[in-house]
Amino acid sequence: MDVMMKIIDKALELGLDRKVTFVALGGGVIGDMVGFAAAIYQRGVNFIQVCGTVVLLVQVTCIVSSYSTLTLI
Repeated sequence: MDVMMKIIDKALELGLDRKVTFVALGGGVIGDMVGFAAAIYQRGVNFIQVCGTVVLLVQVTCIVSSYSTLTLI
């Protein structure tokens, strides 16, 4: 609950309006907290959740791409 309140407090501090989109990078508890914060902030704002598997896949792809580039040099 403390983390969710930090999300709300930061959004208020930044003066975000209803056109904002909250993005959660990860699933499970992170997605639940950010989703709930998006639902209650100004009676609901947009919400996008990127699951951890996709985030991990992007990181691995970047690592493999960098490794391949270094190997070719």
